[in-house]
Amino acid sequence: MSNRRTPFKILYKPVPPFYLTVDNTALLISDLQRLTLCEKGGIAKLSYLKGVTSEFKEYYESVQRTMVNASKILERSRQLGLNIIFTRIVSRENDGTDIGRQTSIWDESFPYDPDDEALSIPNEKDEIILDKVCSNPFNCTEIEVLLRKLGVEYIILCGVRSPGYLNTIAFDAADRGFGVIVASDACAGGTLNGTQRLNGGLIRVRNTRSILEMLETVEKVSLT
Repeated sequence: MSNRRTPFKILYKPVPPFYLTVDNTALLISDLQRLTLCEKGGIAKLSYLKGVTSEFKEYYESVQRTMVNASKILERSRQLGLNIIFTRIVSRENDGTDIGRQTSIWDESFPYDPDDEALSIPNEKDEIILDKVCSNPFNCTEIEVLLRKLGVEYIILCGVRSPGYLNTIAFDAADRGFGVIVASDACAGGTLNGTQRLNGGLIRVRNTRSILEMLETVEKVSLT
């Protein structure tokens, strides 16, 4: 069977150049929390209850890779002083009843656990945490207002359960005029290499090594 053709790409202009600076770039880390990452956390407990733990072996392997690479990007971003934003799924009701239906994995046999809100990579002072009840923070938080207030033009995106809602975050950010760089090997979940379909328009897909190289350019620009 031949590869699926995507003729629309013929019509697209090349991805425009990105001019990253310390002030106009933000690192957005999506939902790296106990719920999604810990093998004793929410997703793991639910998979056990449903008898499908073996189906998540590949997912947790990708989680380990994601944590390593996301930590590298975060460390360099901190050194440079980039804007850093964490999102996490949190119930304001403390029982999960307000979690969006598309996002919710809870039912009567699986009560919401506030412990699952904890970030797996602790934030530092002045780093922002956005709590949300849906998958896409552009739909249920003030993230766009925040980004514009900070003067952000470019977003480096990594996190969990991609492709899927990380794709929607990338597309929604690009629709709002932000340049997006998706860290392909710092996204856990979904199908392997699924982020590659995002390339085009205002969205770039790069691996961690390439992103770190881009951040070296950011440092040089900031020092001149």
